[in-house]
Amino acid sequence: MKQGLDKIIGLPTEKERARIDILASHRLGEPYPHTLLHGIGGTGKTHFGRCLAAECGGFFREKEAASLRSRKDTVELLVESDDYARSRRQRLILFIDEIHRLTPLQQEVFYFPMVEWRVDQGDDNWYEMRPFTLMGATTQLHLLDEHSFQKRFQNVWEIKPYSDSYMVRIISGLLSAHKIHHDWNDLKRIATVCCGIPRTAKRLCVKLRNHCVAHSRTRLTSQDINRVFLLEGLVQ
Repeated sequence: MKQGLDKIIGLPTEKERARIDILASHRLGEPYPHTLLHGIGGTGKTHFGRCLAAECGGFFREKEAASLRSRKDTVELLVESDDYARSRRQRLILFIDEIHRLTPLQQEVFYFPMVEWRVDQGDDNWYEMRPFTLMGATTQLHLLDEHSFQKRFQNVWEIKPYSDSYMVRIISGLLSAHKIHHDWNDLKRIATVCCGIPRTAKRLCVKLRNHCVAHSRTRLTSQDINRVFLLEGLVQ
């Protein structure tokens, strides 16, 4: 089974950038650079972050920004995550999804940890962290402080919609995972309506699978695709 960045179809430039940084950080004994992934929803930013972290190794912790209600929650996340990583003798990789949901005050909590590896717990009580990596994913880059927070990320990468050729490979993999046989020539039709968005392809492949299953078939036909497109209101 493919692991790490090999699990991702497409994004050749982004994967090459990441692997250069992984190799350099391992050889230098440094944490992987702080990395911010941005782009429209459904392009696989979180998946890319998970695969990147898997290839880096270390202790990976993922958190939804919306679950951090206050400055205190954000400080506790950093302290607890560092403590977990220490107990496992691994370097921390902290991934925050929809990171734009952090308030400006919560964003400021990360300023010192990202550069000086220490966090203010209040009343000038500083917790010393080990060097770590912060990864974030966002669909709204403009909501992150451009001059203070964003600039602390060494990598700020846009994950763009995929080409049709990559989408065809993604869709083929999804249908195969559902045990639905298919003709390669039909896949481009499906890819076209997905507009380069893997999340859209994933939902549509479930609809196509359900249509086949409902009709007691395991092979997807052009007629099945036509019917699903009609029912879902998809225009080719």
